[in-house]
Amino acid sequence: MKRLIQKLFNTLSGTGSPTGKGNPVAPPNTPPPARITVRKPSAPTPPAPPPKRNPVKDKLYGDLPLDQWPPPDAPATELPWSDFAAARHHLQEGRKELAIAHWRAVLDTPALESLHYLQAWFFLRQNEVRPAPEEAYKMFGVVAENGPSGVLVAIYEDGQARLYSDKGQGIVWGHPDASLDPLIESVLLASWKIVETVKPWKTAHIALAKSNINSIYVLTPSGFYIKTGPPQTFENDPIVKPVAQGLGLIIQALMAKTGEAK
Repeated sequence: MKRLIQKLFNTLSGTGSPTGKGNPVAPPNTPPPARITVRKPSAPTPPAPPPKRNPVKDKLYGDLPLDQWPPPDAPATELPWSDFAAARHHLQEGRKELAIAHWRAVLDTPALESLHYLQAWFFLRQNEVRPAPEEAYKMFGVVAENGPSGVLVAIYEDGQARLYSDKGQGIVWGHPDASLDPLIESVLLASWKIVETVKPWKTAHIALAKSNINSIYVLTPSGFYIKTGPPQTFENDPIVKPVAQGLGLIIQALMAKTGEAK
């Protein structure tokens, strides 16, 4: 009798069967359960590979990491390389204040290349030192890259300029004379409008994949001020257009200088 009651209980509760083999039995007149199809999840889409870094272009923003500035071939006993080398050594040994003092010494050294001042400020920002308001917006340079072609042009407050293709071939204007100064000064002046309208990007620049996107970086002690967008946007933007047009004139001038040299 107990076995019969147990079998009946199992049958009604769905925990067993009259055969006692543990197979659930559906009540009479109950439709069979719907078939559930379990689909194997598809493999996630792999992320797009990051843009290939171009070491020639990367050094034009003044934001190389500590282990790359000064570079291995720099004369470590000459200023300002000696200050950068000493700052790196002190920071690695935990003497942050001494490192900061050496970077500030670079800023106090007159007539250096603009990239030295940009690198010093980059390291200072990384160590929580911010420029005073009167020096935060000094424009040390502008770097622009054309996404579709990969062409990059860079100009600096010290009168230097660079023009590179996507393969790293290019023209280096080391300021042998002042013939490009008016063009460079006009672009730096026009770039002030960009600084007024966007917030600073305080970390390292982002490598631009070859695409239909242009970028303009304004380089200051407080960080980068960046405008990006497709070429047609740049053509119609009243803030960006004067900068882009001025850089176009500089590209033409640099190409003409190359022709003169030949």
